[in-house]
Amino acid sequence: MTGSHEQVLDLLCAAMEMAAKGKDLYGKAIDACENNVSKEIFAILKAEETDHESRIRRTYETLKNGRPLEEAWSYCRFDDKRTIPSFNGVAQKYGPEKACLNELQALDMALELEDNCVKFYQEELKKVSDPMAQSFCEAMMIEEREHRKILSDMQFFYKDPEAWFIEQEHPHLDGA
Repeated sequence: MTGSHEQVLDLLCAAMEMAAKGKDLYGKAIDACENNVSKEIFAILKAEETDHESRIRRTYETLKNGRPLEEAWSYCRFDDKRTIPSFNGVAQKYGPEKACLNELQALDMALELEDNCVKFYQEELKKVSDPMAQSFCEAMMIEEREHRKILSDMQFFYKDPEAWFIEQEHPHLDGA
């Protein structure tokens, strides 16, 4: 195996570990949280991390077994048209809810996790020379930033639910 190949395997191994940590964190958050908004958002994010872990593992195993790079990387391609549910849709479905300490702690931990994931992929992007590995890092940064946005919206929702709902309605002055 070449140094570049080993570098890609190391990247994928670290990425699998991060996805597994995320999946574990979101699973524990689902169990600890009491309200519907938190449970549903954390379930969505757990499913996302489970999907990431599965795709990355399949890519890793394919590369480790000496299969062609194109085949291996095909498992990590994300559909540009794919969308994950937004926080807005979930919050609108349930309306205002109060967060308990468990939700707030889980939310803080989740925000930190997603921030660390984005930083990791930014740093790895600078290190890897393989174009497919670079594309993988860029795609994962987009994914993790989407997760971060959901969590950030959730944080605003819990800090000031009334302001959150007003912002969603996009009020405007008509001058009358």
